[in-house]
Amino acid sequence: VIQEILQLVYNIKPELHKNYRIEA
Repeated sequence: VIQEILQLVYNIKPELHKNYRIEA
């Protein structure tokens, strides 16, 4: 489920995806 949310965020704001990768 978390992956689905992350994918949605990536589609909405790819910039946030970078932060998530660093935190992961």
